[in-house]
Amino acid sequence: MSDGEQQPQEDALFVVATYREIAERWGLKTNDHARMKAKRAGWQMVPQNHPGDAVRVLVPRTEWDAAQAVQRRPNKDGVPQGTVPPNALIVEALKERLEGEQNRRREAEQEAAQAAALRHQVARLEGERDGLKVALAVAQEAAARADQRATEAESRAVATGQAAQDAAVMGAQQIAQAEALGHEMERRALVAEKEAAEAKLALARWQGRPWWRRLLMPGE
Repeated sequence: MSDGEQQPQEDALFVVATYREIAERWGLKTNDHARMKAKRAGWQMVPQNHPGDAVRVLVPRTEWDAAQAVQRRPNKDGVPQGTVPPNALIVEALKERLEGEQNRRREAEQEAAQAAALRHQVARLEGERDGLKVALAVAQEAAARADQRATEAESRAVATGQAAQDAAVMGAQQIAQAEALGHEMERRALVAEKEAAEAKLALARWQGRPWWRRLLMPGE
């Protein structure tokens, strides 16, 4: 342990130690090996008061004391137990690599699921937009037919008097209703097209971010 470094904090049940202290206690090569050991053992981390504080872990006292006993007892070759043989380092490195590959596979699966969801949303919005465009075309055709009937009614009104005038009024009302419906369908189609464009842009931005940013901030 280096000069000026604090000793691990101890109580009846746990020892509060840094990764460096854990590595020294178990004879591990690096702090990363200590971090992996703590993670596999399920040891809890102590909350940090400041972001720059060293990470500290609650190590059960029984395991802490057992590690000291193992270090003091030499093996059959006369080598202290705390010394990590090369094969163990290789196994540890392979385990770390396997864990990294598994994490990357999970990240890729999550990214694929999120991309599929965005593509599904884009397809749904484009379908709604196309449906509204069809409805708008139908409404416009109905408005044209109503306008034609109104024109014909106005022509007949000259000859038929009040009855024809009433028909012309009815035709004008139908035109107004058809035009109102057409405006509403056009508005909905524009909204759907805008939402589809925004979804496409969101998908493009999401796919363009680095994988680690998509993992850490998926909702950004």
